[in-house]
Amino acid sequence: MNKKKKAVFCIILSLILAVNLAACASSGKGTGDSQSLNSNTGRTSSKTTAKNVSGSKSASSFSIKTTDGQTLEAKPGYTAISHTGTATPESSHNTSLIFPYLGDYVAGISEVGTEKAKTGGAYSTVYYFDKAPDIDSVKKYIGSLSSYSCTLEKTWGESSKDPVYYLNCSKKVTHGGVSYGTKNYDLQITVYASKTPYFVEIVYPSEIGFDYSSLGSSSSSDTTTVKTDCSYSDGKYYFHITGYCDKDNKITVLFDPKTYTVGSSISYSDFKKQKDAGKSSLCDLIVHGKKGYLDISDTKDITVKVLEISETAVAISLKIIYMDGSNQRLVQAVAVTDGNPNETVNSDNSAVAPIVSPGTGSNVCSACGGSGRVICHVCGGDGQSLCPNCNGTGSYSLGGSLVRCTRCGGKGSVKCSSSRCVGGMTSCTACGGDGIR
Repeated sequence: MNKKKKAVFCIILSLILAVNLAACASSGKGTGDSQSLNSNTGRTSSKTTAKNVSGSKSASSFSIKTTDGQTLEAKPGYTAISHTGTATPESSHNTSLIFPYLGDYVAGISEVGTEKAKTGGAYSTVYYFDKAPDIDSVKKYIGSLSSYSCTLEKTWGESSKDPVYYLNCSKKVTHGGVSYGTKNYDLQITVYASKTPYFVEIVYPSEIGFDYSSLGSSSSSDTTTVKTDCSYSDGKYYFHITGYCDKDNKITVLFDPKTYTVGSSISYSDFKKQKDAGKSSLCDLIVHGKKGYLDISDTKDITVKVLEISETAVAISLKIIYMDGSNQRLVQAVAVTDGNPNETVNSDNSAVAPIVSPGTGSNVCSACGGSGRVICHVCGGDGQSLCPNCNGTGSYSLGGSLVRCTRCGGKGSVKCSSSRCVGGMTSCTACGGDGIR
């Protein structure tokens, strides 16, 4: 090859190498950008920020918006709670005749009880005292009702510390809501001053309310975060909400995850329908206040939302408004477990009962049949015990009339007294709860 051809060949070769090097450099840069973009996209897509009231999930927490716009956020294993208490007695029905407040005449009232509807359309309010109520002052109060066209018609046990007064009212009200013997009256005022708990109960027609303006109204709010208390038993999750207000207040929410799956809402009407279903209930709500367990009638609003059911966490949000004596309580919470308590979860995140391997032959626990759970001997399996105050009747005789039992709220039963009982079942003591001996 002559020198001229060699020179041309070298030039062509140099151009080819230059083009290839440029292509490699361009290809390497593009690959690097693509990897960087994919990495950033992966990080962005794995993070979801809290945005809505129904509850939202981030990589490590769940959060909700409260009614006043506050954000409640809870990490796995914790429950965030917002509580607002308003001390204002209020009527649950329309009134056209306003009576004076008993406390303006009789000193020592420690609490105004929640107004209760009675059979026959009448209502009752119980006023609790820190010491025995002064009966002479109660008589003065009854005398003041004459200016509201009310007349004292009958007194029972006048010489005792527990007298009962029956009145009629000539105003336009529903008459004959209370009875004594063969006669009906419009109002009944019962004094219980012989032993604790001291109280005065007034039973009245639906048209009557009371002037509580002298009490004023006060409101307090607090936010707290506590460790989540959640268990799984008989196919249901049990969330126990505590740590707000005071030690007397506690809310237990239970639900069947096969019925209420992720994204489901459990409404007030759902809880009402299930309240008498016992062990077969699909959901239930148990509220404990200052005076003991409260009835569904003490609640004004309930919403529970299932945010998550997976192998790593179970999460719910809660909003409830209930009357605790004369205090209205608004409790909002988001509760998250750390892991899934005592159960296995299918790949579609649907919950199933825990599978206990019973072993073989004589290894199977004969006491529980290998399940690890036995019926609670205290309550017999329904999670409720006979109320000791009224012997299961829901009421007791006081001053010649039946008074609704305040401990059980007239239900005749209270939560099982056994600390080991969860939904009517307890861990088998013979095998330690694993089904194997």
